Amino acid sequence: MNPVKKANKRQDTRHGMREFGTVVGVSGQIRANRLESRLDPLVPFPHRHSFYHLVWIEQGTGWHEIDFVRYPVGPRQFFLMKPGQVHHWSLSPDTRGVVIEFQGTSLDAWAQRFPDRIDFQEVSGDRRNSIVHTLERMVQENERNENYVDEALRSELAILIIGIARTGLEGKIAIPEDASDHVFVRLVESHFDIEHSVSFYAKQMRLSPKALTMRISRLLGKSARTVIQERVLLEAKRLLAYSELSISEVAERVGFDDPNYFARFFRTKEKRSPASFRKFSRESE
Repeated sequence: MNPVKKANKRQDTRHGMREFGTVVGVSGQIRANRLESRLDPLVPFPHRHSFYHLVWIEQGTGWHEIDFVRYPVGPRQFFLMKPGQVHHWSLSPDTRGVVIEFQGTSLDAWAQRFPDRIDFQEVSGDRRNSIVHTLERMVQENERNENYVDEALRSELAILIIGIARTGLEGKIAIPEDASDHVFVRLVESHFDIEHSVSFYAKQMRLSPKALTMRISRLLGKSARTVIQERVLLEAKRLLAYSELSISEVAERVGFDDPNYFARFFRTKEKRSPASFRKFSRESE
């Protein structure tokens, strides 16, 4: 792929939604609001954020779809959307909880490891109550908006993330000891639409391709190549489902010069053609 084409591809253009709107946050800002004020989404269609979007469900029902997985909503659940994930929801009028929105923090490596949904039904009352009290303090800080509110919210956010990580939840949340996988995943997030080779990422991390693959396999349970391909496939699915881009344009947006090669890649991974996936995803809405 020539450098001019690469430069053009990196422009984050949007082609009218059915395509996602990307909700952009203010750098460094943390917001904490009561969920009941957000039941009707500000963006009433599938969309993605440039920031983390953490939702605590204290009570209520409905569904919440994140990157093509539709979760049933119930009491005492956390949902954590990472930057770039596509989501939308339908919540019952009696739903109550808290929404926290924030940019990456020093605990980013931990937040990236959290699953999209965390069920707190099995967490002990004392530990769960401590987390709920932290959420309430954050909402109150946001509502009062006094001096040093940003500093206070950053401190409370750190306590919240650590509190969630400490629950362990049967090994579903892992506190990182080796940040290599986080560095690799962030590199993939930045370059997956241009670079698909393990050697490129290995060079960025000053490792050999073999060493990178061994390290990522140990930390993530899958190869570096698989991580790259999964990220490419996810973005292709997002664009096919939610944008009006042609299949050739989708192929180019995820780093394929040849639409036919993209179609073969997609069919191999998804067991259906890009056109079939687009048709299915829209019929199932």
